[in-house]
Amino acid sequence: MNINGEYRIPARRERIWEALRDPETLRACIPGCEDIQQVAPAEYSGRLMARVGAVTTVFAGWLRLEDEDFPKGWTISTHVESSSAGWADGHATVVLTEDATGTILGYRVRLDSGGRLASVGNRLVQGVAIRMANDFFTRLIERMKPHPIATEPQELAEPGATPPRRIVTPLAPTSAPVEAAPSPAPPPPAPETGLPGLNSHSPLVTRIIIGAGWIFYAVLLALLFWPRG
Repeated sequence: MNINGEYRIPARRERIWEALRDPETLRACIPGCEDIQQVAPAEYSGRLMARVGAVTTVFAGWLRLEDEDFPKGWTISTHVESSSAGWADGHATVVLTEDATGTILGYRVRLDSGGRLASVGNRLVQGVAIRMANDFFTRLIERMKPHPIATEPQELAEPGATPPRRIVTPLAPTSAPVEAAPSPAPPPPAPETGLPGLNSHSPLVTRIIIGAGWIFYAVLLALLFWPRG
């Protein structure tokens, strides 16, 4: 099965490159991820647990980054398996392209599978992968959003110090004192809509298949497509 697509991320591609190689970031963004370990400069191993119906299964596998061209992209080879669900091999090409609003992550993926996984239809694979992609990239975008700079606290006046004088220009006297109108209350903030970090972009994930999940693409597919019973 061949899959291709793209995703827009509001960050420079150097940051995305680093994030997608960081085990802690991947562990936080991949739904159901139990563990990811970097076992070599460009190789990872890990486990992912998921519950499908009444059954909970652990998938284990490895992933290797190849043909790296910083910060433009790389290729990925991966293998995952479960004793009861079968196995899957994936090969993906990832390209990072910057534009005025961030970085476009494009990918092309080829997936081969055996065991029970081989009996699952492509349409089901694509439908569930979109949902998994939504989860993964929403978490990634949230982690990569710039954080506001904290303002420095103002120094407190020393005890006994003379308060600063205020220079006020008095108004011309009027025939009767006029009470100041109360300041109108600020309008309540508008409720946020949509997914965190996605409001400034066009509808996403409607045509997205997450090539390798990112890092465990084959695992993400396998977990949800395992036939029940």
